[in-house]
Amino acid sequence: MNRRFHIVCALLSIFTAVGLNVPARADDAEKPTPLRVSLTRYWYGYQADPRKPAPPSIPAWRADGASRFAINPALGLGPWFSGVYAMWHRDNLIAIRRAGIDVALPVFQADSASRQGTAEQGLDAMAQALIEMKRDSQDYPLIGMFYDTTSLGTPDKPLDVSSDAGKTAFYDGIRRFFRRVPEEFRAVAATKNGSANIIALGTAKALKGIRPELRAWCDTQFQKDFGRCLIWIADIDWNTSA
Repeated sequence: MNRRFHIVCALLSIFTAVGLNVPARADDAEKPTPLRVSLTRYWYGYQADPRKPAPPSIPAWRADGASRFAINPALGLGPWFSGVYAMWHRDNLIAIRRAGIDVALPVFQADSASRQGTAEQGLDAMAQALIEMKRDSQDYPLIGMFYDTTSLGTPDKPLDVSSDAGKTAFYDGIRRFFRRVPEEFRAVAATKNGSANIIALGTAKALKGIRPELRAWCDTQFQKDFGRCLIWIADIDWNTSA
């Protein structure tokens, strides 16, 4: 499977698209044909095994032992319901493609507690599921990143991304995510600046000191690390952030 997207314009979650190029001219046969692409956030940090520590951000159980889900999974909740298992991802990725979704955006939490829990281990399990699906000739969504910025800071204590330390911490989450997603499964968009991987950003309220230079700096670092630029999709509050 080698799907290349020229323009990202149909989103299941509401974002403001940043830095998308205009459609190719009809007489330019060398450029890919514009097409609509559907994306969705993909929450994978669940851990429903009562014998293991529950993720603090998205626990599956309430304090009284009842499910937190309004609609429980078809197979119920139990030790098998966890993003650290490749089979769990495989079932969900199959369902995503059957729903007609092209790109899954795993919600990545970059704080150290999440990384030591399910954030990175879950990406490894997802990558294994994708490898197995490709081997078995099953259809699968390609992968972009949804950056949970609330894992970096809060409105009361935002991460200052105007500082060198803040920029480095912000980009470190991007680097960690894409290093765990094999290149063949990363969604690629054709832009005027070349091929780009996809990143969607959570709220800007968890950060301060946001400037255009942050994006440019991250693009430069990403080009060095992965040989591509990034296409950025952001919540609407990024338009008013400074």
